[in-house]
Amino acid sequence: MLTTQPSDLSSFTFVLTSKIQADLSTWYGPTAQLIGAPTFHPRAWSYFFRYRVRVSEALTKAILVKIRHTEAMSITEAMLHEKMKTEMQDEYASLANIETTFASIEDSSHFFTIRPLTLYKDLNVLVMEEANIRPIKSYFQAPAMWWNGKARQDFETYIERAGHWLRIFHNHIGEIQANGPFLSDTWYHLTKERLARLNSSQTSTALTATLSFVEEQFEEKKGVRTPYRTLHEDFNAANVFVTPDGKICSFDPHNRPGPIYYDLAKILTDLELSRTQMLTFGLSVPPSWFKKYQDAFLKGYFNHEPFNKSALTLFRLLTLIERWDEAELNYFQATGRKKIFYIFSMPQMRLFLSGLLRKQLAEGQQVMPG
Repeated sequence: MLTTQPSDLSSFTFVLTSKIQADLSTWYGPTAQLIGAPTFHPRAWSYFFRYRVRVSEALTKAILVKIRHTEAMSITEAMLHEKMKTEMQDEYASLANIETTFASIEDSSHFFTIRPLTLYKDLNVLVMEEANIRPIKSYFQAPAMWWNGKARQDFETYIERAGHWLRIFHNHIGEIQANGPFLSDTWYHLTKERLARLNSSQTSTALTATLSFVEEQFEEKKGVRTPYRTLHEDFNAANVFVTPDGKICSFDPHNRPGPIYYDLAKILTDLELSRTQMLTFGLSVPPSWFKKYQDAFLKGYFNHEPFNKSALTLFRLLTLIERWDEAELNYFQATGRKKIFYIFSMPQMRLFLSGLLRKQLAEGQQVMPG
């Protein structure tokens, strides 16, 4: 819901537009001109302004201006909020770091980066160039994946490149961290809380068995250390993007240290739990195809190097529990048409989630050492 008052929005837009107009020649040359007034696009956690720019007679670009906010926060409040200031500064630094890193690698032709233009600290806004990109999830859920061999082949290429993108991010963005716990206390307690909530709302032997398995794994992994990397933590199928010519990009990482298998598991779980998969009970992308895409993603990341299969399996189980808990929360909080959708779809989704949980639990019990 938009909380910014018209007068507040108008004065902010006037100041912002004046600053962009003054910097336009620095970004695009002396002949660059703004085309018309900007458009305003409020989102759940960010406000966006979009400016169209005529760079030359033959070239038009668009600029996006982003200001983070929390629920019920006006633009003026977001501009002055210290936490929002820190987050905007971190995001600008991250975009600049990603742009520099991916421009310097040998196979940079497979990747695309968002161009950060500036950070206006006095307004607490990030200014960046708009990109022509689509989330990789939209390719995965496209009807053409049912029958079009080229669509499936293209997606396999995209998901392999996404794995390679993530490996570069882990190796070059931030630093390799000191060894940390394989399964942290935080992960353990969060997972127990999620399983307890799920068990309280429904009866499922799979949930009970999963809780026992997680408890066993935590006891076995106590004292086990593993190398930490700077994690993306938001490397999901809605935040990995593809350009029209097949280049991969992602942005807005959280940049916290942790085991790499969380990032790897997150996108695989996100694809497997896409809405089309749940509502078709996994028929939109059959298991044999999904395994092919998973193998392509892991090839892109590891390039045939050995990896810890038991760790990946465990984190896929943990991220599945995380997503199921989120789905139940969304169902509980939904209103209006969204509530009607959940009323009709949730029984099917629960059946799919329960079946997938049993499958991953069985895989976990099979691959775990000891």
